[in-house]
Parts: sequence; structure tokens; C-alpha cells
Amino acid sequence: MRPYMLRHCLVSLVIAFSLLAQEAPLRWVDGRMVMRTTLKAGEKVYECNLMVDLGIPDGLALHGNAAGTLRSPTADVVSGDLTLSEVAIGRGDGGWLEAFTARWSEELREVPAAGFIGLGGLLSDPTRQIIVIDGPRGRIKVADRSAWPEPGPPGSSTFRLVKEDSGLKLVASAARDGEVLLAVSMKNRQNTIPRELNGEKGPDVSRVWRFGTAMIAQMAPWHPGAGPTLGASMFSRGTWWFDVAQGRAMVLPTSGASPDADEVAFAEALWTGDDALPEFYKAHKTSRWTEESAQKLLIDALRESPPDVDVASDRAVAWLGATPAGRRASAAAKLLERLPPDPLFDPFREAVIGLTLKDARADMDGTAQAKLRFERGEILRSRGDAKGAFRDLLSSAFGMPHDGRPQLALARLHEQQGEADRAKARYLRAIMDPEHTAIAAWTYLAEFDLKQGGSPKTFTARIAEELEGRIPEFHPLPPDAPASRPSRRPRGILVELFTGAQCPPCAAADLAVDGLDESWPKDEIIALAWHLPIPAPEPMVAACSDERAERAGVRGTPTFVIGGKRRFSGGGKPDQAQTVYEKVVKEVEGARAEDAPQRLRGHAARADDTISAEVTVEGPSEGLTFRAVLVEKLIAFPGKNAIVFHRQVARALLTGKADGAKYSASVSLKQVAKDLDERVSAVEEQGRFKIRPTEPNVDLLSVIVWIEDRNGVVLDALELPITSPSGR
Repeated sequence: MRPYMLRHCLVSLVIAFSLLAQEAPLRWVDGRMVMRTTLKAGEKVYECNLMVDLGIPDGLALHGNAAGTLRSPTADVVSGDLTLSEVAIGRGDGGWLEAFTARWSEELREVPAAGFIGLGGLLSDPTRQIIVIDGPRGRIKVADRSAWPEPGPPGSSTFRLVKEDSGLKLVASAARDGEVLLAVSMKNRQNTIPRELNGEKGPDVSRVWRFGTAMIAQMAPWHPGAGPTLGASMFSRGTWWFDVAQGRAMVLPTSGASPDADEVAFAEALWTGDDALPEFYKAHKTSRWTEESAQKLLIDALRESPPDVDVASDRAVAWLGATPAGRRASAAAKLLERLPPDPLFDPFREAVIGLTLKDARADMDGTAQAKLRFERGEILRSRGDAKGAFRDLLSSAFGMPHDGRPQLALARLHEQQGEADRAKARYLRAIMDPEHTAIAAWTYLAEFDLKQGGSPKTFTARIAEELEGRIPEFHPLPPDAPASRPSRRPRGILVELFTGAQCPPCAAADLAVDGLDESWPKDEIIALAWHLPIPAPEPMVAACSDERAERAGVRGTPTFVIGGKRRFSGGGKPDQAQTVYEKVVKEVEGARAEDAPQRLRGHAARADDTISAEVTVEGPSEGLTFRAVLVEKLIAFPGKNAIVFHRQVARALLTGKADGAKYSASVSLKQVAKDLDERVSAVEEQGRFKIRPTEPNVDLLSVIVWIEDRNGVVLDALELPITSPSGR
């Protein structure tokens, strides 16, 4: 038997043995692995495409639409003969997934790419399972470890595999640098290495980078970029085995496989730089890399300081000419969104809009025309052409009804024209878009209201009334009233929520707490929100929140602690507030059944700069700890989770001392403002917040006090209104 026939037989036997495992079909879309999938969570079913990414250590990273439909922390994944049970759900990069779906909708067969499935989702038991990716046949398998080929088929190479928190990494050997960890990334299409690691080798990287005994450059070239990273396209050019438990991987390149000649030429042009990329573009007008090379030339022109607008415009013409007609307008709109807001670029903007606007209706992105008209409307507004700007911006607002950008631009235009009522209405609409305009619209509206004679002290409450019913809210039915109210005040149940304004699942939790505060008697449920910079910085953080979270052992948001004892985590979108509310009520009812003999009574007052509180405990007081927190009843900050108004926000601890059954404590408002400013400044990583509620509104303050036993169980809690010097 000839050697190549023997190799073919061995490979067939290896693959056939792997087929004993569960397997699912794969499609290669833009060089990336895509798996048509059914997600199931209880009775809920979601059909979608998932991208396979071994670079993700977790289970599922889903788009918000998919996660919101399933409304579950886990889902079963079914694709072909492959069934993966109770895979944990996390959040994926929604913007990237939407762009990928729009760009490749035909190849995806009009089914959205709703997320990624990672290593933790594919392997339920890494000690017994391996992953096999058969690129040429388009199959992915989860097999028993006995499916590992021993010895490896002729032509294969084995190398070490490392599992880190960030995902899988292969141990690559470099002739100059020794061993280098090579990240596995299915999100990146190409193999990339940083220029500094490549040294003086230029485009001839095949001599430098190797996988065991197999040269990666024999399968696909290396591109300059971040990394080092093994791109998704590599997995279509061979059969791969991954054994995480044993820390090994194997690749068998497809027989006769060689890098795409145009891709090699493109990579060499990128490495060479200067005039090489324009020469590649001229010589490869029909290549699949033409669009990418034209885009790279355009980006290089725009990065010049200052940019030559004529050169950039010429390159934009070339790039748009190389872009398929069905996504030309949306590609242009995305480019314009990324340009700095500098009038220097206005001629370039106009040139791009002129090239694409007339065909925008046929674009796969149905909002492309509205986006381009928004861009043109802003140019006209900056030039003082109110009539032309109004026409374009109004059309844009109609085409993008949930996008706040045209609303904000129209508000500014109406304000410039002296049309106060119309300006205010548009500002309010722009506040309803947390992604693009909420914070800017709130800031502009506050300035506008001040010009109109409004009071800053009442501004937040007035706008809250005007936005009622237009932003996420939750109004539960009150609990059944008892047949008769006992003469003694019932035990106050402290409901603590650790939350964050930039935390999407905190939306349902925040609204649930608002519902508690609204529907239950004020002396029965004492709600308190501790704001943390999780998952991103926000301006309502406070040192007291950090301290309380550390004391309670809280590491994530949203987390509830009921009565200092019962706790659970979980939230969701605003429409899931009822579910979260019912969970909280269940825990509250459990806490109410565990009554305590102690009751607090007291009062709080403000004198000049000082807030003070005095409380007395009725009942046994030995071994108790008193705590007091200054709370702001209402703060406005439009966070990324669409919650605009935040209630019962912890601002500072009151310090004092206990004397038997009595406790007195106080805090300076000037010191509170100073401490809040310092804490907020510490999390302002990307510049100063436009909204910084670091000076509490004295008209919206109260004090929450409670007593704990030695185990931290809250025996009673009480919210004290603050009387002012005038007695109010």
C-alpha cells in the first residue's frame, strides 16, 4: 500500500472512532466556527447560532435578547446529536454579535448569532472528555478520552495545552524567544503576533514560530496584531484534538492544505508597510482581502495628524467600492460614528454620506439610512442650517425610534430656536436611551431647566414625575393587611441590596426594592441600597458600601441580604422585577416568622452641618451592636441598566457610642461630601463623571438604624426622618 493511502486509512479510522461521541455539525462563517443550536430552559426555547470559542473558559456568553428570552441561569444546548445539559449562562458582547449577524445574515441563514459557547459548556467532565474539531468535515465532537489517537496519525503534531482563567493557550516554541503562550481565539479570524515579538524577521515568520514539529505557517500566515493568538480560520484546515485534563493537544493538517495565496500576500503587505499595502490593493482587486486592505488604507489615512481629507475621501471611495452593496451604507454609518466630532472631518463625512445615502434603503441594516441622515443633520445643525437639520434629524428619529441621539440633537436644535416645550420633550426622550444619550441629556436638561428658572433642589423629583410611565418602573400590589394591627410596632426587617447602576441584571433587583418601599408599611420593611462599582464604575459608590460588602462577604451584584441572615443573588431585566420581588417577599416572610423581643425607638435631627440620631432599644440589650447609616431617598443617575432614579442609597455611616440600651451617633455633612468625592474620584478611571451626586440633598435624607446580635442577625431596624432646625 502506498504511503499516502496508508495515511488516509489511518486518518479515516481515527475520525470514525471519534464519531462514537456526541457530535454536532459546524459551518464556517467568515472563517469562524458556527453551530446551529436550540437552547432550552424549562418550557422556553430559543433557536439561534452559537459560535464555538475555546478561548472562553465559561459556558454560554449570550446576547441580551437570548438571555432575556430564556430568563434562566442555565440552559440545555442541543445541536445535531450533541446535547449539553444545564450550561451556565453569562452575558456576551451584544454589539459584536449584532454586527456579525448583520454582516453574515445570508450565511447564517437569517438565524441570529446569539452568543458563544465556551470550554466550560462543551466539557461537563474534563477528566473524562476531550473535544475533537474536524475542520474539513465540519464537525465538533465531545468524546470519551479513549478517543485520543495513540499514537498520533502520520503528519500530526502534539503540543502542550494550558488552561488559564482567560481560556485555553497552546505552548508555542519560537527559535528566538523560547516558549510562548499562544491564546486560542475563535473571535479573531487570523493568526496574529505582535510586531515586537517578531523582531526583524518581517513577513517570514515561518522560521520563527512553530507548533511542536508542525509549522503553523504551512496552514495559515501570521498577521501583525495583538496576541500572540491562534485564529479561528486555523480550525477549518485540519483535525484537532483537545485533552484539557492531560494538558495536550494534537493537530493533523488537511492533506495538501496550504495557505491561501492572497492571504499570504496580504499578510506580507501588512508586515512590510509603507507602499506594500497600496500595491496589494491594486494587484488584488477581486480578492476576498480587497475590502480589508482598502479599509486598512482608509484607517491609516484618518490616523494621520492632521489627516489629509482629500486622500481619506479617495480611500473611502475605494473602500466603499470594495464593500458589498447590501452592507455599504451600514459600514459607512459605523465608520462615521467612530470619527472624532471635529469639523475638520465634515467634508469627509459629507463625501461618505453622498456615496451611500441613496442606496441605504437596500442595506441589510434597516436603520442605515436613519444613521446617515443623523450624521448629515448634525453637520447642518453645526452650520446653522436649522431647516435642513430639522428635516434630516426628524427623519432619523422616525427611523430609529429608540435611539436617543437624534432626540438629543433635536432637543439642542429646539433650544437654540427658543422652543422650550419642544426642547424639554426631546430631552426627556433622550434620557430614555441609556446606551447613547441618557447622561448627556440629563446634564443638558438640568442646565436648560436652570435657565428656565427651575430649582436645582426640586429638579430630580420634578423630572421623576414627568418620566413616570416612560422609564422602567414596578408597582406591585400591596400585601394583604392583617385583620388587626398589633399595639406594638412589628419587627422592622432590614432588606439590603448590593447593586450597581452599570449592572444590567441589577435593574430587576432595584425595581423590586422600589416596589417593597412603595407597597409595604414603612415600619415593617426597611430598604437600603449599597452601591458598588461592579461591573463598572458609577458615581453613587461610598466607603460605607465597600465596608458593608466586605463585612457581609458580598463579591457580586445584585445580592440581597434579608435581616442580616438570609441572602440570595439574582436579578434580570426590568420586566423580571415581579419575579425578584416575589423571591424577596418570600424571604421577608421567613424573617418575620422569626420574631425578636427587641424594638428600637428614636429620632434624628439636623443642626447646622451635623446629622445626629439617638435611639433606645426596648428589651434585652446585652451583646447587641448598633449601626446607623445616612440614606438619600432619591438620586438621579441614568445607568447602563436603564434605571434612572435610585432610591434608599447609602451615603455614610454615623459614628457614635452605645450606653447600655441607648445609642447616639452623628455625622458631618461636609465630611460626607468630602468622603463621597474622594471615593467617586477613585473610580473615575475614564474621566470625570458628568453626573456626580457627591453632595447629598439635605431635603431627601433619612437615617436607618438597626441592631445586630453577635452573629450579625438584624433583630430590628428603623428608618428615622430628619427634622430640620425649623422643626420640619
